[in-house]
Amino acid sequence: MSEIVNIGLPFFDNIGKQVSKKPFFDTYLMDWKGSANRILPFQINVGVTSGMTSFDLINSNTGTTTDYLAYFTANTLLTEVESEYYYTHLSLVDVSITNGRYYFHAVGAGGGEWWSEEFVMCDGIEEISSYLLIDDADYLLIGATDRLYIR
Repeated sequence: MSEIVNIGLPFFDNIGKQVSKKPFFDTYLMDWKGSANRILPFQINVGVTSGMTSFDLINSNTGTTTDYLAYFTANTLLTEVESEYYYTHLSLVDVSITNGRYYFHAVGAGGGEWWSEEFVMCDGIEEISSYLLIDDADYLLIGATDRLYIR
């Protein structure tokens, strides 16, 4: 029996909350996978002050940082809910990112910092291939309407 779960790339207020920073990481590996031409969908609650001062893509293996603030500003929707601001990214715009393991580091106008979960950018993933999961621990997000099938 399959269950459909709507998911997006999680963001944390502490980099230590990433799965790769957990002691069980080597024995229980869970990868978030996305096509190399799309940044995974996500949502960030930035609190009571809107605005983002930096949004960087960081290569987990090399430490190379790429400024994605212009992309973030152009491709997120800002929503206010009960005096708190949410940025939503729907993964609708093509990008060119080399295959590899990455995470985002964001700094808000109010001084808050957020780190995304690590994710893997992969060539050869297409919507037609219908949720290419290597195993049940892998996540695949291609666009805002995609879902994870859990068997």
